[in-house]
Amino acid sequence: MYSVLIVEDETPVRKAMVANVDWEAIGFKVVCDVEDGQEALDYLEEYQVDLILTDIYMPFIDGLELVRRVRRTNKYCKVIFLTGHNEFDYAKEAIELEVSQYLLKPITKNELTKVLMKMKKIIDEDIQAKRNLSRLELEYEKRLVFLRDKLIYDMIAGLIPESRIEQSYNNLSCTFKSDFYRVGVIEVVTKESVMKSIWSDDYSLLQFAMFNICKEILEVEEKTRILLGEQGKIIIIFIADNETGFTRHTYELLSEVINTIHHIYDLPLTAGMSQVYTALYDLKYAYKEALMAIEYNVLEGYNRVIVKSDIEPNSLMNKEKLDEYLEKILSALKVGQEDVMSDYLKLYFGQVKFEKYGLNNIKTLILSLISKVLDTYNQMCIRENMKEVLDFKLVEEIYGLEDFKVLENSILVVFNKLCKNLHNSRENEKQQIVVQALQFIDTNYSDSGLDLNKISEELNMSTSYFSRIFKKERGQTFIEYLTEYRIEKAKELLKASDMKVYEISEQVGYEDAHYFSYNFRKNVGKTPLQFRKV
Repeated sequence: MYSVLIVEDETPVRKAMVANVDWEAIGFKVVCDVEDGQEALDYLEEYQVDLILTDIYMPFIDGLELVRRVRRTNKYCKVIFLTGHNEFDYAKEAIELEVSQYLLKPITKNELTKVLMKMKKIIDEDIQAKRNLSRLELEYEKRLVFLRDKLIYDMIAGLIPESRIEQSYNNLSCTFKSDFYRVGVIEVVTKESVMKSIWSDDYSLLQFAMFNICKEILEVEEKTRILLGEQGKIIIIFIADNETGFTRHTYELLSEVINTIHHIYDLPLTAGMSQVYTALYDLKYAYKEALMAIEYNVLEGYNRVIVKSDIEPNSLMNKEKLDEYLEKILSALKVGQEDVMSDYLKLYFGQVKFEKYGLNNIKTLILSLISKVLDTYNQMCIRENMKEVLDFKLVEEIYGLEDFKVLENSILVVFNKLCKNLHNSRENEKQQIVVQALQFIDTNYSDSGLDLNKISEELNMSTSYFSRIFKKERGQTFIEYLTEYRIEKAKELLKASDMKVYEISEQVGYEDAHYFSYNFRKNVGKTPLQFRKV
């Protein structure tokens, strides 16, 4: 079933469309129907849909503006415009927004059903085309040399010395050097259980299919480089000459990529994004940062872009390559995976025992392990009073080593405590972010320009991450809370002052008094003047 969102301000028309059409028989399901463009945008903050049926002429946010905003991050969704205004300008802009159909009201049940059946066939063909294995295999053979761009991969993997990077760059056939860089990495979470019947366990072909979608979406972006990474990863390098809008634009592009891949192949994906860097030789650090961000999918969930700076406080992280088990222990500590950390601690101790190190060497290795775990933990601590020091009793237990297993259990208890502390700290940090947001709203609600982008910039985080935290902590979206808060302030002014409605409208952050009155009646059930008289 393909999901449908209906946006129509005339309630009888909207309800008739939902009730009279046999949606399931056609292959669709109406997941939401709303009366204006803002409600549609609120819904699309949390969910994706395959098809939008929207009236063009609606108050405040019309159908054209709605689709214009949707197209910033989703070019896959199909759109049908319904309108009683047969004007050329509407049709012209609808074409520019890649609208699939443009229908004049009133429209009959049979006419709408025919259009939906046609749309179902178009969506089926789009998805089938992308799943065409023969086409993918042909493209794979044709572009193999181009995809294996070993030079750039070696650069981001840190295999080329800094002194040789400039010379290596001069050997590239494309313009790649710029002032600002950002790296994103996409990975399928569980390759072994994904669509075996389609891919016949050929995950290299699946990786190329993902790569091909990236190319299709980003082909209009001249300043990107897409690489096939190890273990099925897709690496995207973004560059720009100007930092203005670069962070947001690259985030939206990577979001569109993973949304499209997930929609077509129903894959559980994770994507990590680095911060912005300013030198070509920093690409290796940006790549490592994107890989580290991916580790946090256990906290943030799948099918979304994770920016490391959103999750982990800035700290001077040790960039030395640790041994395999120690690296896994530190990774598990960072994301609070106590079971994983326990497993790799057992492997670490088992390896020490297997290698038959001398007693003094064993003590040194274990002390080094604890020291590095504590260093990583303390670097991630937000507050000074959270930090821990090496417990003297544990040092005594190490130096007086008698039972290897008992020592392992003692260390595991300490490490699990550190995991819990970091988890609780993150939850407290999220609560504090919401508190800061509420304080900012209280101070700035009268600013008509206050929106999700502005408050996210104030709190120095991405809009997507802030939206998720706010919705989780408050149980409502930021827009819903801001609207409710402004309406409550307006109610106070209506009862306690003689201010005119348009003055109150400006006071609570609405430039348009008509839109204020519309929102007030929608939320309160009365017009502002009716409320004042009660």
